[in-house]
Amino acid sequence: DDTFNKIDIDPTKVMMWRDGLLYLENSTLTETITKLERWYGVQIIINNKPKDKWSANGLFDNEYLDNVLHSLSFSQDFDYEIEGKQVYVTFK
Repeated sequence: DDTFNKIDIDPTKVMMWRDGLLYLENSTLTETITKLERWYGVQIIINNKPKDKWSANGLFDNEYLDNVLHSLSFSQDFDYEIEGKQVYVTFK
């Protein structure tokens, strides 16, 4: 027996990736990492846990990974280092 659930989807937000727009709306740490890893083809390694609850917001238009991480680091209080296809994140 297959069960289907109806969910509301904003097609504008879903299709933003086609225009090179990375959109984060109240994204959890796990959601943010998953999106960034898929978007940029990297592996993100978290060295410790954030002190506060993570909730990321932002709209990035064809931005380099370094620029996205730099912006997020201000609001989420972390340092990062990009080494090839690996990104190391350390919360302050």
